[in-house]
Amino acid sequence: MQSNTALHFPVTAIEALRDKFNLSNWTAGDPCSDVNWIKCSGAKTNVESLLLTNSNLTGTIPSEFKNLKSIITIEMSNNPQLVGDLPDLSEAVSLVTFNVSFCGLGGQIPDLFKSGGLDVLHLQNNNFTGPIPLPLFQLPFLRNVNFRNNQLTTVPVSLNLLIRLKTMNLANNLISGILPDLPPGNKQPNSENRLELLTFSNNFFSGGIPESWEQLIYLKEIYLNNNNLTGPIPSYFGKLRTLLILDLRNNQFNGTVPESLAELPNLKTLLLDNNKFAEIPQSLLDRKAQGLNISFSNNPNIRITVDEQQEPPKSKSGAPIGIIAGVAAVVIIGIGLGLAAFIYVRRRKSKSNLEEQVKPEDMPKSAQSFTFKEVKTITSNFKTSIGKGGFGDVYYGKLPDGKEVAVKVRSSNSSQGADEFLNEVRLLSRLHHRNLVCLVGYCLEAQQQILIYVYMPKGTLHDHLYPKGASSTKKSASSKKVGGSKHELLSWKKRVDIVMNAARGLEYLHKDCKPPVIHRDVKTTRSKQQLRQKVSSTKAEMLTCSSATTSSSRFPRRVCEWSLGHWLPSPQLLEKSGADRRSSSISNSTSVTAIEALRDKFNLSNWTAGDPCSNVKWIKCSGAKTNVELLLLTNSNLTGTIPSEFKNLKSIITIEMSNNPKLIGPLPDLTDSKIVTFNVSFCALGGQIPDLKRSGGLEVLHLQNNNFAGPIPLTLFEPGYLRDVNFRNNQLTTMPVSLNLLIRLKTMNLENNLISGILPDLPPGYKQGESENRLELLTFSNNFFSGGIPESWEQLIYLKEIYLNTNNLTGPIPSYFGKLKALLILELRNNQFNGTVPESLAELPNLKTLLLDNNKFAEIPQSLLDRKAQGLNISFSNNPNISITVDEQQEPPKSKSGAPIGIIAGVAAVVIIGIGLGLAAFIYVRRRKSKPNLEEQVKPEDMPKSAQSFTFKEVKTITSNFKTSIGKGGFGDVYYGKLPDGKEVAVKVRASNSSQGADEFLNEVRLLSRLHHRNLVCLVGYCLEAQQQILIYVYMPKGTLHDHLYPKGASSTKKSASSKKIGGSKHELLSWKKRVDIVMNAARGLEYLHKDCKPPVIHRDVKSENILLTHELQAKLADLGISRQAPELDVDKQHVNTGIITMIKGTFGYLDPEYEMHPGCFVFY
Repeated sequence: MQSNTALHFPVTAIEALRDKFNLSNWTAGDPCSDVNWIKCSGAKTNVESLLLTNSNLTGTIPSEFKNLKSIITIEMSNNPQLVGDLPDLSEAVSLVTFNVSFCGLGGQIPDLFKSGGLDVLHLQNNNFTGPIPLPLFQLPFLRNVNFRNNQLTTVPVSLNLLIRLKTMNLANNLISGILPDLPPGNKQPNSENRLELLTFSNNFFSGGIPESWEQLIYLKEIYLNNNNLTGPIPSYFGKLRTLLILDLRNNQFNGTVPESLAELPNLKTLLLDNNKFAEIPQSLLDRKAQGLNISFSNNPNIRITVDEQQEPPKSKSGAPIGIIAGVAAVVIIGIGLGLAAFIYVRRRKSKSNLEEQVKPEDMPKSAQSFTFKEVKTITSNFKTSIGKGGFGDVYYGKLPDGKEVAVKVRSSNSSQGADEFLNEVRLLSRLHHRNLVCLVGYCLEAQQQILIYVYMPKGTLHDHLYPKGASSTKKSASSKKVGGSKHELLSWKKRVDIVMNAARGLEYLHKDCKPPVIHRDVKTTRSKQQLRQKVSSTKAEMLTCSSATTSSSRFPRRVCEWSLGHWLPSPQLLEKSGADRRSSSISNSTSVTAIEALRDKFNLSNWTAGDPCSNVKWIKCSGAKTNVELLLLTNSNLTGTIPSEFKNLKSIITIEMSNNPKLIGPLPDLTDSKIVTFNVSFCALGGQIPDLKRSGGLEVLHLQNNNFAGPIPLTLFEPGYLRDVNFRNNQLTTMPVSLNLLIRLKTMNLENNLISGILPDLPPGYKQGESENRLELLTFSNNFFSGGIPESWEQLIYLKEIYLNTNNLTGPIPSYFGKLKALLILELRNNQFNGTVPESLAELPNLKTLLLDNNKFAEIPQSLLDRKAQGLNISFSNNPNISITVDEQQEPPKSKSGAPIGIIAGVAAVVIIGIGLGLAAFIYVRRRKSKPNLEEQVKPEDMPKSAQSFTFKEVKTITSNFKTSIGKGGFGDVYYGKLPDGKEVAVKVRASNSSQGADEFLNEVRLLSRLHHRNLVCLVGYCLEAQQQILIYVYMPKGTLHDHLYPKGASSTKKSASSKKIGGSKHELLSWKKRVDIVMNAARGLEYLHKDCKPPVIHRDVKSENILLTHELQAKLADLGISRQAPELDVDKQHVNTGIITMIKGTFGYLDPEYEMHPGCFVFY
């Protein structure tokens, strides 16, 4: 009875498939007998393979599918009318390959945890939504994952269990959050199970590149372009020796590009455009001559750095002293003349350089600007010099309010330039700590660069340690005192206090700033006041914590830009010595055969009994040993050039020599061969691509990731059998204008070359035969193509994916694109396209992705935007003046109701009048209340300059007209929004009946625009317009601590300010370790407010609802509206100067219990 049931289940499943999709039937009652879409093992109960690719399946997958418990392979790709959810395959424990790509399936991805042997999972080009389930990535055999072109929203933060993972593609989704941890290379078993390809492009990933990626030692290609990633490139990338391609374009990366990248032996492509990098080493640019394709456009103010630490080699010669002295004299005279000329030229140029390199619009709004006339008044026309530093002279001054200041004026021969000036202003205007010197403002006028600080009357620590200047001939920047203040002898206690204060300042820069800041010039000539040490002159650099290590290979070389005497004792020990390269010279006799030449040249395994085809794995033959048909030399560590005897392999059919990065030189002459498959990708071959005209049966030609240059020969595209062409990541320059003879062409990839000219004509679809020989994929991105899209492309009726992004293409999108019914992806970003986006695109049934950003389109139809509700991923940012058009030919729907028109009209009139009266009364009352409350109490001029102001129209755009409410607090409603650059924000709109008023609003803006700490929520800006008070913060995706402690709101009736998550994120159960980490983060934020701010700040409403959590569950204090500034602690007297009297503020349940027993005023001393 049990066996009958087992027999019944598989038959029922395949019968349901047959009937549902009208598939071919079988005879003699055995499904495994004579149909080509089923493969079985043994009895008909053991259905192992379903082969239904390109089978025109329509509708949903039947529920009986779950009964295929012994299934191993499911191939159902390229069925665009196949819709609905994925079937339940939790019992398919033997499933190895699951491919349903290029269909119309949707919903969430199911849990396949029991399918423990799953090896290949292809779900690309569907409509899957929501998070990727964690159990899916706990399958240890998973090797090839492709979820590209869906609408997935999150990915688990750890994928360490995927120890056999080889490729992962998550491109073109909606995934936010941090990049996941991945399985380290040392835990992956063999070459077939090593992670080589990561594609995370076109998502919303944020944060930096994880430290754990240092262990991905086998990675070859990394695509992180088009995300919201920040921070620097980790210096450990210089250890990823197999890396070929690194694409980081269109993010927010910053800092210095690591010089260690120049030492990667196999790096072919490095794309850094549209970021915020500050520096790039010259050594990387020098790699262009060796074939590196590198680009870094649109990184404002980026500069090229040269390693200046190399010392000239010392002479060991025994030359006579006279010769040496003579040579030295000539050299000194030459240096003197050269130096004089250099100073003369530099002074001639310096005036123009100051204004050219730093412009007023580069300066942060938060820093106060002074005119040169004001600076002269402040310093009494530069009357009193109080010192001199590396930047220039320092003068004593007084502001109109009597506040003392130190004014640093950059000298024309200063070693510090525009970058240091701009960096100092940007950092000190953003950072705030009692142990950092305070910047008052700057002057950028009259060919001057001037910095104005709060005056430090006690000078520098150096002045007190060396009061007579014994160890330094240079007068420190504050050495001359105003008022005759003497340098006092420092007790040990004072010295320890000073060191501790300086350490707190450095700790703030290193640990509490986001991103961290490395000072890079800590020495005793940094100022202090009242013997409270303040770190100053921040010749600083923005780095992530990963860069702040002591490992030489992970420290940017710019870190050595310190003052002499304050460097590490032996900085030369930090230099990475280049590995010796062994070179071998093996002479080859021209009398040996081709395969013997290969064996000897590359030291390959030898054969026995005189027959090369007998027992070696890298050769496959047909018949005699002269008929070598296959060469299988992938990942064989081939070094050097391909021997000339290669041309004697006349009967060769397949050449697989990919992934040999030390294989160099030109391609061999194969004009007389019978070759069908030729794959030499990921090598270092170069020169021009040869003429393969006589290789008439060539089908697969993979030359990607080499150094091929020059034109693509016309004769190469004359063979009629060529199907798969991949020339990606080379330096090719031109291509033929007509490829019409390639009637079997299926895919062509020319991405990341230097190809200019017009787009080529391609073989029309009606001339292409069966489905295996139809053009489906075109990738021409990242070249220099110009002109428009050819008219002949109207005939490319089978095209599914078109990538033309990042070229110089112009003109409109042809209207015939609406006829390309198979089209799934159209990627046109970063060109010069213009005109109206055709409305016919909205009628494409299979279109999943349409990317139009950074063009010059004038209009886009509303009908296309309406397709977003059906899953279309569409973006069109940075098209100046683009407008949305609506089809005006549509008639309003006619009423089908049978109600008399008179009754409807009468009821409508009453309702409209009632609404009108109520609305008028509401507006009148609101205006009476709102004007005195909002406009009289808070004026635009009251707002700090350092805070960014938004218009109400901009706020409506950011929130999509206040579409998504994510919570409600004491201030008012909170809405989810996105800035134009894609950054997520939370927008708090003050309610008319809010218990918090104008004072709290102004207090919040003033404080959060002045304070900076990684455990304080970040204020993006505010809106004070249209009778509104609106605060805009960085969005905290994990909500509040309260949400996680009380996930069902059991203890609170008030919805917290971030309780509703975007994308359906759930509140996770917090472990004790997470809880402790959150408490520590909140405590650090409070410590900063209480101890490190000047004056200190008292929050006055610390509670779980005011502790927000990032994706990584890092806590940030929020809601400083009712906070107060406390009196300053007197350093000498060790008590506060005055008391403050305040009403107790806060939330009941979090207040001191004494207040409930004795309510009233409290006095603090």
